Amino acid sequence: MRNDRDHDHSFSTMPNSFEEAARWSARFEAPERDAWQLPELVVATTLGAASHDGLILVDLGAGTGYFAIRFAKALPAGTVVAADIESSLLQWTDRRAAQEGLTNLVTHQSTILGPAWPDSKPKADIVSLCNTYHHIGTRPAWFSAVREMAKPDARLVIIDFTPASTRGPPPNHKLPAETVISELHEAGWRLDASHDFLPDQYFLVFRKAP
Repeated sequence: MRNDRDHDHSFSTMPNSFEEAARWSARFEAPERDAWQLPELVVATTLGAASHDGLILVDLGAGTGYFAIRFAKALPAGTVVAADIESSLLQWTDRRAAQEGLTNLVTHQSTILGPAWPDSKPKADIVSLCNTYHHIGTRPAWFSAVREMAKPDARLVIIDFTPASTRGPPPNHKLPAETVISELHEAGWRLDASHDFLPDQYFLVFRKAP
């Protein structure tokens, strides 16, 4: 969702116009990001080797679609939901999807309090957040709500900056992986796997706790 979006952790400092969304897109989609974000490897690892037919992936904090667009291209027989709390970013992503003919990419407006996923919507197979976790204020409650929007065997992927990284938010806003694991355990998730191929971020995969 964000690389360094002013880091107001109340989520109140957000783009409020299409022009500002374009400015954030230039920042989030900067070519040099690919060198350390390794998006192709992230997408492949997130999706795994199992069949993708009918798979529903929700990119929470999708921002301008850096990963949502890539997920949609990798899931031609699935559905990708780009979710964000800012409507201008969702409009931007809608336009990008239309321009690239990605009919399997849709958008959804979440809220400060949670994903705002109605019962009428299909539940997710994968929920993914990149560079977003540290922005969320009430994380155990927020991710309890995420648990409700996910299928029983769903995976939750959290990618965020390590405290040692020189990228991302200020040092006092970075969370160690141990904090993420503890908070998500409180929210009803258990750590299932972790990957260390990203130079600046941890990559944690969770499943619903029994």
